Amino acid sequence: MLTANVSRPLSSESPPSSLASDSSPERSFSSVTQERPTSAIPPPDFVDDIDSSFADLAGESPPSSLASNSPTRSMTPLPQPPEPIDISEPENTPPPVRTLFPIAPAAVPDKIIPRPTQATDSTQTDSEPLDFASASRQIKECYGQASRKADYIRAVMSFGTGSALEVYDMAQSIDELSVNISRLKRYDDSIRKLMEEAVNKTKAEYETRLKNLRIEKEKLAKHEAAIAKADEHIAKMDRQVEDLRAKRIRLEAEYQLALQRKLAEEKEEAVKQRNQVRLMMKVLLSSFVLSFGVFLPQFTYFLFSLAVLSIHVYAVVG
Repeated sequence: MLTANVSRPLSSESPPSSLASDSSPERSFSSVTQERPTSAIPPPDFVDDIDSSFADLAGESPPSSLASNSPTRSMTPLPQPPEPIDISEPENTPPPVRTLFPIAPAAVPDKIIPRPTQATDSTQTDSEPLDFASASRQIKECYGQASRKADYIRAVMSFGTGSALEVYDMAQSIDELSVNISRLKRYDDSIRKLMEEAVNKTKAEYETRLKNLRIEKEKLAKHEAAIAKADEHIAKMDRQVEDLRAKRIRLEAEYQLALQRKLAEEKEEAVKQRNQVRLMMKVLLSSFVLSFGVFLPQFTYFLFSLAVLSIHVYAVVG
C-alpha cells in the first residue's frame, strides 16, 4: 500500500521538518496544514510590489497566470477541516483514483524519491551579472513556477484530503514556492538597483551633455558677437570703398575736363603762334619789296661804276 511505502527511509534527501517529525499513516491532514510555514505564501503587499516592479520593466505586464492567481485579486480561502481527518486506509482497500492530481495511483513508486534541486539557486544567480533582459526573463519564469505551484497547493488544500505522497509533494511545492519568492525578492532588488544605476548614469550623462552644450553655446555667442563686429567692419569698409570709387570717378571726370581744356588752350596757342609767324613773314616780305624798289636805282649805278672801274684798272695794270 501507499502508506507502507511512505514509512521507508529516503535515499538522497529527507522530507521537510513537518513530515520528518511524524511520518505515520495516522497523521492527519490538518496537522500538516497547521505545521506548514506561514511564510510560504507571500503577503498581498509583497505581491503588489512585485507586480508594480514588473510592470515598470519595458512596459510589460505580469503573466496572466499570476494575475489570475494573485492573492490580492481573487483567491478562494483555503478550507480548514473542522476536525482531524484520518487518512489511513484499510489494507485491502485500493486507493481512490485522484483525477485532480498529476500522479495516478498506478504510478506510485515503491520509494518516495525527493525532487532534485533546481540548477538556478541563490548561489548561482548571485555571482552572475544581471541585466534587464535576463532579469525580466528569470522573473517571468519564477512567476510561472510560483503560480503553478500555488495552483497545485490550492487545489490539494481545497480538495480537503489526499495521500501521504500528495501531502509530501505539497510540502515540497511550498518549500520551492518560498525559494521562488526569495528569488523574486532578490531579482526585484537587483532590478531596482540596476534601474537606479541606469537612472543615475543617464542623469550624469545628460548633465555632462548639458554642461558641454552650455559651454558650446557660450562659445557660439562669442563667435556670433565677433562675427557681428566683423560684419560691421566689413560694411564700413564697403562704404569707404564706395566713397573712394565715387571720388575716383569724379577725379577722372575732372581730369578729362582739365585735359580737354589744356589741349584746347595749347591748340589756340599754336594757332596764335602760327598766325604771328605768318604776319612776320608778310611784314619782312613787304619791307624787302619796299626796300628793293627804293634802293634799286642806286644799286644799279653802284654796280655800273664798279664795272667801269674794274675795266680801267685791268687796262692800266694789264
